[in-house]
Amino acid sequence: MEALFVESACSSVLLPGIRKGTVRLYFPRMSPKRTEPFYELYRNLPGADQSLALLFQKLDQSPENPRLLFELGEAAHQAGVLQLSVECYSKVTVLVPHVEAGFFNLGNAFFDLRQFNDARQAYERAFKLNPDCGTLNNLGNSFAAMEDWEKAIQTFDRALSLADCSPMQKRTALSNRGKVLVAVEDWDGAIENYRQAIQWFPDDIEFLALKAKCHGRKFEFGKGVECLVEALVASPNNPELLCQIADLNFGRGRTLESLLCMNNAFTILPPPAALRSRRLQMLTYCVPATPDRILSEATGWANSQIHDDWFFTAEPTISASERNIGPPSDQALRVGILCSALPSRGLSDWLPACLSQCAPARLQWFIYCDQSVPIETKNALVRAGCRLEETSSLSDKALASQIKAHQLAVLIDMIGHGHSSRLQVAARKPAQVQVTWCAFPMTSGLTQMDFIWSDPVSIPEESEKFFSEKVIRFSVSSFCFQPSCSIDLRIEINASDSRFCCGFLGEPEQISEPFVQTLRLLFKSIPGLELVFTGQAYRDPAFQSEIRERIEEQPMAISRIRFECFESAELELNSYQQFDVTLDPFLVSSPQRSFESLWMGVPVVTLLDERLSGRGTASILDSLNRKAWIANNQNDYVHAVKQLAECRSERRSQRAELRSELLTSPMCNIALIAKNIQRAIDETIRQTNFATKTR
Repeated sequence: MEALFVESACSSVLLPGIRKGTVRLYFPRMSPKRTEPFYELYRNLPGADQSLALLFQKLDQSPENPRLLFELGEAAHQAGVLQLSVECYSKVTVLVPHVEAGFFNLGNAFFDLRQFNDARQAYERAFKLNPDCGTLNNLGNSFAAMEDWEKAIQTFDRALSLADCSPMQKRTALSNRGKVLVAVEDWDGAIENYRQAIQWFPDDIEFLALKAKCHGRKFEFGKGVECLVEALVASPNNPELLCQIADLNFGRGRTLESLLCMNNAFTILPPPAALRSRRLQMLTYCVPATPDRILSEATGWANSQIHDDWFFTAEPTISASERNIGPPSDQALRVGILCSALPSRGLSDWLPACLSQCAPARLQWFIYCDQSVPIETKNALVRAGCRLEETSSLSDKALASQIKAHQLAVLIDMIGHGHSSRLQVAARKPAQVQVTWCAFPMTSGLTQMDFIWSDPVSIPEESEKFFSEKVIRFSVSSFCFQPSCSIDLRIEINASDSRFCCGFLGEPEQISEPFVQTLRLLFKSIPGLELVFTGQAYRDPAFQSEIRERIEEQPMAISRIRFECFESAELELNSYQQFDVTLDPFLVSSPQRSFESLWMGVPVVTLLDERLSGRGTASILDSLNRKAWIANNQNDYVHAVKQLAECRSERRSQRAELRSELLTSPMCNIALIAKNIQRAIDETIRQTNFATKTR
């Protein structure tokens, strides 16, 4: 969850790291008594602030003076000596229990110490003494920090209902309530919250941008763009807003518009490397982007890294003399994997079992994951002997330092370019040799990325020139699959059924203009064809109409295009059984979805593009010896689908055979995949050592 706003005695500031303003309070003087021992532990701290020392001297003369104790608590908080701050404010609340500020600041100190229940109690005492909106804001944040979401929202509602709630305090309450609603994924509630906020603060671009993000999470791309365009009126040529518009347009398949927005943003302000990486990902979905251009722009992105600030503060890279890889005979080789997520569908289905069989005596695995890992996957990785590091809070520089401290021989990046990219970690060269595999299908452009693992179909020899990495190939497809759940196949055969149902399982950004042209040809060529778009991204009725308008050259009386969204992966997978064929998109294919379709016994038709991004499904089908389903151009694609339409009844009766064929293939053989990974590591080390010796 994002950081919450916390009110100090004087201002509203963003956590972590509360900056406290100077607070002038007047307390009754107390008679001098003997010095209390509670602050003796802190007065001689190494490097203690001079202001603390002066306050200690004053307290020696008047140890129970609440004003001095308050000032010491404030100075200790600013110096980061939080426990001393708590002790001081606690003493103030005992000496002058009728003064609200002591409890309020005690709550702030407890909050920074992450003692949230103690903070809650202090804020509640402060509110009884002075029913203030700022105190309620902080009390709500305490409930949120304890993940008591219902009480947090109720408390922010109370703050907004107070008659004397100032505009700044009202803005803070709306912002915090919105963050809680986002944390519990109540997108409708969050949108309504930000709608109210915009009514009160119509020119606040932050609220407009946050509302746009919530619309994006509901896949209401058009409404999100409308919010951001409204924000641009208030803040013209704002590069951050332009990039958010680009993201939403990309989410609804408007790739060229996305790139134009990105380009405009980049002319206004030099973009961070992460945004340039995101633009490279978008470029791969763009028709005019040839492999040469993708390589050129990726290489340009990589070369530009030397002008970024991090380059001059990066950790020293591994020298050539240190690159002779291979541990002593009594030690395991350390191999790391960088991934953005391990969801319950896809990578997590096969990776733990595979690593557990991958030469456990010779290899020690480190997994660096940027999202929280489901407990089942976490346990499976632990059983496989992997060390799991959840790294979402680490910057690229911090993560690179951590990897370097682990002394990895090989680091495998499984992210590539995009909004989740960690290529700036690889650019710092924290491991002796670095590999990309199962990442976003394009070259990294980095000279620091030594190898790419692939296969003969994904990267044929003539395509090696489009990669900055050296290519190491598996003897079979480099893609792997294990089903995430158990679903029985329903074999329904009706010879009189003329319906022919095609499923599209890709994301909207994969609906390229050449693919749309092919869909139009299919509708003309196959009577009774129905097209079903499956996935959460197609929820919005306005977006559904937009897709229909793109595909249907003439409006049909009864549309042959349907959209289906499912609340669970199992329900979605079960829906595949209605399809006679799955249409793999191009220019960027969907290997994981193609695996799932084949597992459900449904044939897949794909187009073999010249780019790696369009060859993943072809690699899978080639390994299954289903070359008839691999097209070389759009006409071949239509022809392959028509052939399947003509034998639809036969194909439906063979679904169990197709599932069996997939599950007995090398791509589903965990032991064989483990051996292939081991061979790839061995070949990576062999080539690296050979290159070092021949220098």
